[in-house]
Amino acid sequence: MSTISTDSSESAQSESATQDAPPAVQWNFPLSPIPENPLGIGRHIKTAAALIIGDEILNGKTLDRNSNYFARFCFEHGIELKRIEVIADDEDEIIEASRRMVATYDFVITSGGIGPTHDDITYASLAKSFELPLTHHEETLARMTEMTRNRPDIVQQTAEQRTARERMALFPAGAEVLFIAPDVWVPVVRLGGKLCVFPGIPKLFQRMLDGLLPFLPLPPPSERPFRQQIFTSLPESSIAPYLTELQARTKAAGIRVGSYPLLSRGVYVALIGRDEPTLACFHATQGMRPKTDKSETHPSVLGRCMFPIQGSAAPSLELDNVAAGALRFVYYQPLKKDSMRFYSFDFRELDILPSQSSTKISTAHSHNPVVSILTHDFTRICSPKLSSPILTGTILNQLNLAHLLMDSVNRAARHDEISSSPKSQSASAGHPLTSSDSVAYLRPYTCFQPLVATLRQLQIPLREYFTSVEQFDVRFEQSVYVLSEMRSVYRDKALSVDSISRYIKFHNCVWLVLNDIIVGVAFGSFLCENKAVLARMLEYFLEVYTVDRMQLALLWLNNWPAGLKLNTELSQFYCHSLLGIISGWGWILRHLAPHFPFFIWVVGAMGWCGMTMIVSLLSDTLSLLTAHLQICYLISTAVFSQQLSLLASLWNLFRGKRYNVLRNRIDSWDYEIDQLLLGTILFTLVAFLYPTVLTYYALFATTRLAIILMHATLDTISALLNHFPLFALLLRVKDPMRVPGGVCFKRSSTEPEALILQSQPASLSSIFRHYAHLWSGLSSHYHPLRLFRQLMSGRRLTTIPRVAIRYSMIPSKVEVDSAGSFTAAYNPT
Repeated sequence: MSTISTDSSESAQSESATQDAPPAVQWNFPLSPIPENPLGIGRHIKTAAALIIGDEILNGKTLDRNSNYFARFCFEHGIELKRIEVIADDEDEIIEASRRMVATYDFVITSGGIGPTHDDITYASLAKSFELPLTHHEETLARMTEMTRNRPDIVQQTAEQRTARERMALFPAGAEVLFIAPDVWVPVVRLGGKLCVFPGIPKLFQRMLDGLLPFLPLPPPSERPFRQQIFTSLPESSIAPYLTELQARTKAAGIRVGSYPLLSRGVYVALIGRDEPTLACFHATQGMRPKTDKSETHPSVLGRCMFPIQGSAAPSLELDNVAAGALRFVYYQPLKKDSMRFYSFDFRELDILPSQSSTKISTAHSHNPVVSILTHDFTRICSPKLSSPILTGTILNQLNLAHLLMDSVNRAARHDEISSSPKSQSASAGHPLTSSDSVAYLRPYTCFQPLVATLRQLQIPLREYFTSVEQFDVRFEQSVYVLSEMRSVYRDKALSVDSISRYIKFHNCVWLVLNDIIVGVAFGSFLCENKAVLARMLEYFLEVYTVDRMQLALLWLNNWPAGLKLNTELSQFYCHSLLGIISGWGWILRHLAPHFPFFIWVVGAMGWCGMTMIVSLLSDTLSLLTAHLQICYLISTAVFSQQLSLLASLWNLFRGKRYNVLRNRIDSWDYEIDQLLLGTILFTLVAFLYPTVLTYYALFATTRLAIILMHATLDTISALLNHFPLFALLLRVKDPMRVPGGVCFKRSSTEPEALILQSQPASLSSIFRHYAHLWSGLSSHYHPLRLFRQLMSGRRLTTIPRVAIRYSMIPSKVEVDSAGSFTAAYNPT
């Protein structure tokens, strides 16, 4: 019994290529010779179009990936793709579309409809379009037969089935049949020198399209486009006027400006042109900000610089049409492309601190500290022509990207020296310069997104109650971040400030996790090896301090402590109710005590997840083992806060006041005699009961305060471990210029009028600045005065929210890769 596949009308084409041959057989059929230029001598492809054929594409059953790959293929090789059209398996539509596209464009491809089934009518329709008969191609039949002769399912086919297979070798007579690989029997059929027929299977389509490169008259490398991409968090409407003005200024240079808004993220702006030095110059000088400083213009050629062959003498300058003394030169150390060094006004531009926002600090900001320093520097030689400091963010950007311009010039010079031999043309065509050489991009593994979303939905209800779940969420996000960043970090060739920040963030995250695991394994081993001793200590502590001592304290309070006479009935109710809760919890603890060694071993085994996981588990264990004290505290706090609220209301009644809920204020009010009498009775009752309520509240509020202080210690340890800038510190020691904190000028020893620009490393205080933010959050939440106010007002004492001290170095931007496809980075918030 045969099985009918519903995957695609192209499924029968899977008999082609390497799938037909047994794995042990290596086919080595000869390739087709490269013919003459089908467009004519001296001509090359300028425009292209794609014709996607298939009902399964139109009804949404099959995702079309071939057109996207063809679009990237055209962009990389300097071909302007004008049209992509999807049509059904209809003969009239195929004839009309193929004739129209061949008459309009230089290079046309079709995808789909060349299988053995009844709806594969591409070859037959194209034969009618070009008015050619259909004939079997003998070499294609021979290769197909040879490569499938060892397959039992093919050998046992009936005559009717073999006839169906041979339809895949039924081509229009006179068409070019190009075999592009020695192990693929499916050829590329070219009609009229322009239209090429491809299968619809994406992998086979991509391989055959790449193999067709030697047979295509591609544009020269000098006409291939380059793309610079800039991301901004501003909305598209805010930058629309500037983009209009930017397009007007770049139109003469042949640069196109395009904006691509990302929902709730920002805008990605692309600059596309064919002159890479000009494009890089615009990228370095313009960025994503309006041009407000009139002194910032495009770089201009002043002359030539000749470096000495030996010695350390200053280079000699030959200036063109520049008066002597009109310029003051500043020398700087050129940065190597792979050194990851750069000049910066402020350490905050290197966005690596975990508590910082992902928004970069613009060097052109009006509050730039360097601008203020240079403005008030009375030792600086001032010129009446200079109304603003000459050292701006644009100048530093040009210094940081000077290697990019140098590479562009050198590459252009090498292109001029390379001969135009077919071998060199083929090599250059196989490795085109794309925008990935100059743009940093993020290509996360989007396959993690469904898993991440599912786990986060499961964790959200638990994260509010268990710190270990919150820490697991942090560790899971770090794992996804490392896996998603790994490829882009090591493939990034732009080495911009953003890419360097991403590199340091990535390795700082990796080093943090590894060191956290090392410390966790060491401490976990200690817990596992001493689980019996620690279990006995834990049992003793819980039994004595959380059960026995609390029961004795309740009994002491119920027997007029220190001569303080409490309300007998209310005190007995408090004592018996709270004693019941504590005694019940003590019974539970006694039954759990034999399992304490296993629980301690589990906590120690979790050291493989890091020391932070052990700290989080200890915090959760503390909350669980003191749950009875938490319940008693909540009960006493609820009664105490209600009494305070009632006393405040009765006090307002005695003063003739009332709270106005509409205006949120205290207004005067006239009460009746019966209201005042009832208020007096209630106030007397509450006043006599208040000492009893206060006494029991003070007992459990004190115990809650002690538990909160232990939680504060554990939270502080977890926050310090999660935010330690280990990798940044190592870079600060190894290569200070990779973590710059500013620039300074020094006088040249060889030229009195010249200055030398030097980079200053970031100070340790700036690297650890985020610890100040963390400590401010912890200290403000656990401040003694705040805790005292909470206690006196009857408000609940809570631990600090974990979100306030969680790991936040993972970026939450949406980036666009060099091919123009949008991918979303994982957002941990």
